[in-house]
Amino acid sequence: MKKSFYLFLFLHISIGVFGQQSLKPHPIVDSLIHVQKTGKTDSIKARANFLLSDYYYKDTTLSKAYLESGRKLIQNNNLLIGLYHHYYAGIYFYLDSEIAIREYQSAIEFFEKVHSKESLAFQAKSWHNIGVQYQFLGEPKRFIEILIDHSIPLSQKAQDHGQTALYLGEIGMMLMNNQDYQTASQYFHKGLKTMEAHPPVDQADHLEILVNTARNFLFLKKLDSAKIFIDRAEQVAMEIRDNSLYYDFIAVKSNHLNESNQFLAAKKILLPAIESAKRDNVSDSHTYKINALYFQLYKAYFGSNNFLQAKDALYKGMKYEPYKSAINTVIRYSKLAEVYEKLHDYPSAYRYARQAFQIRDSVYNEDSRKEINAMEKRLQLSQKERQINQLKSDNEQISLIHKNQQLIHSLIAVGSFILLLLVLFLIYVFQNNRRTSKIKLNMLEQQNKIEVAQAVMHAEENERHRIARELHDGLGGTLSAIKYKLSMDSESNTPALMKEINKQLENSISDLRGISRNLMPGTLIQSGLDIALKDLCASLATEHLQVEYHSFTIQDSLSKDKQLNIYRIIQELLTNSIRHAEASKILVQCSQAENKFFIMLEDNGKGFDKEILKNNMGMGINNIRRRIDLMQGIFELDSTISEGTTVNIELNV
Repeated sequence: MKKSFYLFLFLHISIGVFGQQSLKPHPIVDSLIHVQKTGKTDSIKARANFLLSDYYYKDTTLSKAYLESGRKLIQNNNLLIGLYHHYYAGIYFYLDSEIAIREYQSAIEFFEKVHSKESLAFQAKSWHNIGVQYQFLGEPKRFIEILIDHSIPLSQKAQDHGQTALYLGEIGMMLMNNQDYQTASQYFHKGLKTMEAHPPVDQADHLEILVNTARNFLFLKKLDSAKIFIDRAEQVAMEIRDNSLYYDFIAVKSNHLNESNQFLAAKKILLPAIESAKRDNVSDSHTYKINALYFQLYKAYFGSNNFLQAKDALYKGMKYEPYKSAINTVIRYSKLAEVYEKLHDYPSAYRYARQAFQIRDSVYNEDSRKEINAMEKRLQLSQKERQINQLKSDNEQISLIHKNQQLIHSLIAVGSFILLLLVLFLIYVFQNNRRTSKIKLNMLEQQNKIEVAQAVMHAEENERHRIARELHDGLGGTLSAIKYKLSMDSESNTPALMKEINKQLENSISDLRGISRNLMPGTLIQSGLDIALKDLCASLATEHLQVEYHSFTIQDSLSKDKQLNIYRIIQELLTNSIRHAEASKILVQCSQAENKFFIMLEDNGKGFDKEILKNNMGMGINNIRRRIDLMQGIFELDSTISEGTTVNIELNV
């Protein structure tokens, strides 16, 4: 099975697909050969042959031989027939997109006849690989459509959550490649949420999505947000330092340091990482990664005005290019021109600038030629698809005629039962109408409950508003006046008494303002939801409690009712974390994507057993659920004793 991966090389992003990278003997191959010969059933032997075929896909002759050996053992097993076509397509993955697409489509037809999670998972993979072929043909949008319409829904049905997360991450990568960073951020968030919600999590896949999320925030110039995910990625990267993804993490972290003008810190992590990558560069497996690390080293030296060392870093990076990419060469020559200009070597600067310009011009012409060729291939593929569809249509027509004849014969044979069927149909219609009426009645009752709850909440908020105003304008003003008067008449009172009275009045006024803010937050009305939430978190922080707040793309167009409802939900969540969880650190994240509003709260409190909520749900959780139901939202709560609590909420706004 081949899967897609992405290599970021400077500003250029390449997309490819890989299987086994070497044809050298491997312990897994020895095990498969043993199973192929001694497997208990033909099905097991066939699967071993298919996997060996996939392993040796670069050797077409050997790969086909294993595939044919497996085909002889599959008999009438639809799943194995589908696997045969799936792996046969893999042989032509890089050789012929037309054959690959046709074979993957054949595989899907047989997989659809089998109702199992494995069948659904392979349908998702076959669709994914069809999408990659269209990517090769210059249709990345079609690849995204296939992932959204087929691969992701199928992997979800198969409950293959790890693969679902990777598909979401792939969409994010393609959107990031297309410079649609905002939408890419949403897909990275969904992929990360899906993966982390279904442990155990594959550490390498987890690190890949964290690193790409951080990289996307760097493109958005959101350094603080990027830092959050870099810190999370670092915890995973340190546990799998032997994995090549570790060097991707170093490249992203050093890029963040360079963008933050922390050039010395960037050099400090890059130099040992480059040496380590060189040692691990077996069969040029880390070439791209070394190249990327050297480019970040160039940026660190250039940013700290060490232009000679910046030049050396660029030249050293040139030694680690698996193939000469014209775009990468343009970028490198442009950077060399800048370095030579800083070194006052203007002839060299001019030479590299001119070469970069010439290559850029040739790349444009080459891209135009490739686009024409791609269009021709798409046209040929479209024509052949129409021919195939026409053949299918003809076969379906013949089949339909045959079925119609059988139907006529059947109708003649069962004519005596028509009256009975009609009676049964009328009974069914009657019962169905009763069910429909009952459903409509239930919906009306539910809508009525929602309207009543909304009215109650509006009344509560109006009453809070009125009480807050009266406390602030009435009692608050009176207390302030008393304090002022006592201060003016302080000469007739003892200093100690006056000090005590003033302190009591200050505490009363402070308590009054706190009550007023809780009843109706003024910042929400004056400054909007984002500022109000930030103020709320800041007001709760103490020397023993750290409350961290992050927001992304919260729109000011939300109605005041919805803003107030969201504010109350987060206020109640914070209250629970402080009062019941005894947390010392709370993280609040809010984001908005069109008409969806996302809330995530994490604390490091003492946690609790979620089973308690089934029998005894407190007032606070009830209030939260009621407000979420009013906004037709989704509420997820995860808590482990001694490990803290995580809450995820999705609201319709």
